[in-house]
Amino acid sequence: MGSSLILIFAVFSLFSPSYQKNVKIEKVSTCNGKQGQLTDISGLETVEGTSGWGLTGTAELLRNLPNNVTVSGSIYKHLIRWIPVVPVPKMSACDFLRKKLFVYEILRKNSNLPSKCPVKKSTFKFRDVKLDPTEIPWYIPSGCTRIDFKLNLGKKTIACYRVIMNVVNGEVPKKFKCV
Repeated sequence: MGSSLILIFAVFSLFSPSYQKNVKIEKVSTCNGKQGQLTDISGLETVEGTSGWGLTGTAELLRNLPNNVTVSGSIYKHLIRWIPVVPVPKMSACDFLRKKLFVYEILRKNSNLPSKCPVKKSTFKFRDVKLDPTEIPWYIPSGCTRIDFKLNLGKKTIACYRVIMNVVNGEVPKKFKCV
């Protein structure tokens, strides 16, 4: 079912008009709000700059990432509660790094994040990461949107990261907040 849904989104993305959206990144955190044994992302913060909202700071990988880690997740839209709308397909972390997927590629271009395995213990520096409206895929829903990424070792989740953002057509309202 998940693979079929992704295939449908991929086919429609080839033929759909491009919609320019703006994004205000409101929060980047671990899914449970606590730093784990794998990473420390407490040095990341969202900032408002002259050309929009961005992400800056540091994140630490506290130990080498095992090569057999998988990545999965979901994109959610907030209505009355968070509703999953697009699954992030499960794949090996090494494949994830090579595929240049939407959010990771934007982060990588503005940091020293790796583009291939092995991923060694390191401090990653993010320099005013901004989401260009032309880089936002059409399937990212407008309004309050949440993206959860999980790192799994076998069936165990070893890390989970959450990005909450306000996605709008037009100007991002300064007073409205998702969180």
